[in-house]
Amino acid sequence: MAWALSVIGVLVVMVSIVMFIGARLPRDHVAAVRVRPTAPPDTVWALLADPYSATSWRKDVRKIVRIPDIGGHEAWAETTSSGVITFELIESTPPLRRVTRIADASLPFGGQWEHDLAPSGTGTELTVTERGFVKPALFRFMARYVFGYTSTINDYLVALGAKLGAQVVPEVTVSGR
Repeated sequence: MAWALSVIGVLVVMVSIVMFIGARLPRDHVAAVRVRPTAPPDTVWALLADPYSATSWRKDVRKIVRIPDIGGHEAWAETTSSGVITFELIESTPPLRRVTRIADASLPFGGQWEHDLAPSGTGTELTVTERGFVKPALFRFMARYVFGYTSTINDYLVALGAKLGAQVVPEVTVSGR
């Protein structure tokens, strides 16, 4: 019995420490990752500008449906293994810049992704910048010390590269600022 209480006590202390550290981390963060696929900007843009085709190249996305505009912006809902996330397109400058935002304030996280494209030799330099936030202290700790702020962007960009027929190497340019 004493052994079980000791284990519970250690777990309570560990969770308390994680919560304390998480509460002291900033709610907001910026993370940016760059890749250089061999496809030209127009080809990369065509893929980015069609969020409804993501089920064909993003293994985490099960379904995408168009929903009514939000504040005059195109909006859609992505169903993933983690649930449904609503997005809106807040800026589009073909084929240079596309900005999407999570449009669901009830989630424990949110923010926007900025896709910036530039010609690079015979291909494209694509930088995805996340300006995000994480509300719960436990999730902030996990984002900072377990998953990293760039893991989702990295997975997204590797999948994008594969869809374009290229192996890309994500290069973190900003993480957690």
